Amino acid sequence: PGEKYEREGWEVIWIGGFTIAFGLIAAGVIYKPDTRIRTWARQEAEKQMREEGDSLEYKTTAYKA
Repeated sequence: PGEKYEREGWEVIWIGGFTIAFGLIAAGVIYKPDTRIRTWARQEAEKQMREEGDSLEYKTTAYKA
């Protein structure tokens, strides 16, 4: 209440280290490559369809309720 808090020397390093580590982990999670099997399978299927000359576009019809 009446005293001003005085930080110890290790506190600044600890807080800075955790902040940097959190930032690096967050960036790694956000920018990690898409390694899902479903994505790989879709890319392979599209490549195979292009090689065989099949169309990748689907015709859509208007939905009428």
